[in-house]
Amino acid sequence: MFKYLTILIKILSYKQPINGYTNEDAAKKKRFERCGKKAMKEVAQFLDLVEYNISFNMAGIACSGELTLMGMGRDGKGIYTYRS
Repeated sequence: MFKYLTILIKILSYKQPINGYTNEDAAKKKRFERCGKKAMKEVAQFLDLVEYNISFNMAGIACSGELTLMGMGRDGKGIYTYRS
């Protein structure tokens, strides 16, 4: 059920930082973006959000970027989650 969330947890548990200084690091950053967006979609579906927006800001070379999920549920309550 949470295939990409599980992958995202593994990515975030790496002992080394995610950045874009080398080709290998840039690939890790891109993987963080791809898996992160898919993981946030899994979370949005699990929470039964009727409206949501997932975004990723690549930011600079020295950081992982910013992954954001914003959404509204059927009960009118919302969620805002951010990871960089």
